Amino acid sequence: MTRIVYQDIDQFAEAMRGTAGCFVRTAPAASHWWIEGIDLATSSMQQLQTGGPFTFAGTGAAGTLTFQVPLTDPGRVRINGQSLASDAFLFLHGDCPLVWTGSDACRWG
Repeated sequence: MTRIVYQDIDQFAEAMRGTAGCFVRTAPAASHWWIEGIDLATSSMQQLQTGGPFTFAGTGAAGTLTFQVPLTDPGRVRINGQSLASDAFLFLHGDCPLVWTGSDACRWG
């Protein structure tokens, strides 16, 4: 997988598969914002890192079903105002609204 590091979080948001929306940084980045990915025959896989505190507002991308697993402490993340449990994962389908907030850098697979 090729890792692409993003300085522009709008480009980061556009490169994320399965979502459509925008990020707002809520504090300076503590680490890099990056995405690693691979395209498969009928799907794609990505691992990504948000580099610092943020809020993302958007939806699932039209015609998609996305499965997301937090790879760092899920307590750093809130989805639609709800904290994630330690064993949480997400299913996001097309046109499903989402507000995602992170209190620090976090990784997702």
